[in-house]
Amino acid sequence: MKKLYFGLFGFMLLFLTACGGGETGSADTETESASAEGEATIYTTVFALKSLTEQITGDFAQVESIYPNGTDIHTFEPTQQDMIKFAESDLFVTTNSELDTVSQSILDTVSDQTESLEAIQNTDQLLEFAHDHSHGEGEDHDHSHDHGSMDPHIWLDPVIASEMVDNIEAKLSEMYPDNAENFQSNADALKEDLAALDSLLQDATADTPVENVYISHESIGYLSDRYGFQQVGVSGINNEEPSQQELIDILEGVKSDGAKYLLLEQNISSNLTDTIQNEADIEPLQFHNLAVLIDEDNTDATYQSLMEGNIEVLDQALNDYNETEAEKMAENAEAHDHSHDHGHDHSHDGHGHAHIDEDVYNGYFEDAQVEDRELSDWSGDWQSVYPYLEDGTLDEVFEHKAEEGDMTAEEYKEYYTTGYQTDVERIEITDSEMTFHQNGESHTGTYVSDGYEILEYEAGNRGVRYIFKLENPEEADEALPRVIQFSDHAISPMDSYHFHIYMGDDRAALLEEMDHWPTYYPSDLSGEEVAEEMMAH
Repeated sequence: MKKLYFGLFGFMLLFLTACGGGETGSADTETESASAEGEATIYTTVFALKSLTEQITGDFAQVESIYPNGTDIHTFEPTQQDMIKFAESDLFVTTNSELDTVSQSILDTVSDQTESLEAIQNTDQLLEFAHDHSHGEGEDHDHSHDHGSMDPHIWLDPVIASEMVDNIEAKLSEMYPDNAENFQSNADALKEDLAALDSLLQDATADTPVENVYISHESIGYLSDRYGFQQVGVSGINNEEPSQQELIDILEGVKSDGAKYLLLEQNISSNLTDTIQNEADIEPLQFHNLAVLIDEDNTDATYQSLMEGNIEVLDQALNDYNETEAEKMAENAEAHDHSHDHGHDHSHDGHGHAHIDEDVYNGYFEDAQVEDRELSDWSGDWQSVYPYLEDGTLDEVFEHKAEEGDMTAEEYKEYYTTGYQTDVERIEITDSEMTFHQNGESHTGTYVSDGYEILEYEAGNRGVRYIFKLENPEEADEALPRVIQFSDHAISPMDSYHFHIYMGDDRAALLEEMDHWPTYYPSDLSGEEVAEEMMAH
């Protein structure tokens, strides 16, 4: 359907141009016209390209980004009116069509109407990324653009930006040879500024006490690759949110690094960054990813001015850290690794992540920290782990626990057999419905929130059960549980990676249940992968 749309639209553009007052509409004619008038119209994708192109052309061209202020470029779709504007321009500039599906769509539509340039021509320097936030949890990102396996944020690297300047200048000089000398002079001055930025970045990132930079989404891969630090993005390349376990890992990493800052980007918003700030007591710093401007930006902002601010932020994030917290975490690391197995008998609300024993994720939190959650936090297709226990797939998990725990592998298996036992093989969850697959039959019902309960355990820590009740129980399938209670170590809204569930008809009785906690992982994981996840956490 998308191919048909662009094909028909391209034909429409040809028709409109052919009828436009006798003009031929060819790229050569448009170029000659723009040269004669003394001003060209150029569209670019990201702001970084707009700024670089603008500085090369000087007053010769009107340069605009295709993105409105504040846009999340991962979800932007140009309108038909936008496409007409792009087609009527003299030049369209993008980084590389492999990095940007929107630019590829534009090129497919307007390539016969206007000149175009991919400013990144050496694709060998493109970085692959391997981050995957999905873990098969049924998240729906149909309205975002998948950048494939390549990191698109290449413009933040000033060395590569200098190469883009060369390619933009060459294209402009080819199109407008009478202005080539001016383009070359402007490009040379711009490249001197970019070399200065490179030098500043080298100084800011040399011999830093902090290795990991925490940022709202994975946008600084090219900077981290060139200057030798590690980025830790709350969200992925395409702005997909992390699983619960990944969020836990981020919180643990912040503490073990002694990190004091979380970089927040101007056009990326997420409730999870607020969660990290609150849970890890970490300060926000503003980082500009140069993808788009926002209304609050200075109207005179340039690539250089924004990158100078970014360098100051990176310098602070990499060189100012909480030394006391980092040393404490290092000294206690071994004790932390062993603590969970010594407290297994208080409740299984704290089961599952052997290396997670800090603060709220080990059951130490204040009432005020607990927030309501929607059923969508558990959205996905989930499988019971009990069959893997029965067929022996999880035996290596129990052997692994026995190596460091206070029970034998056989005792662990007996303990988990009681906990995992269930005949509900699979559960599908949407925003409001749950479907239970049990003994060859399926039963679907609508569930609504019934709040949460904070449980106090004999060991001194606590857990939270999130409770949902069946809507219209008098009319619903009799096989459906009337009450559902989730436990997954979280105390505020976030996507669940795996969970323990309590199913029955009596709310109060379920809250007393401490021995039987059927456990579910994403259905697309194999038994071996489930075992690996259990041993890793």
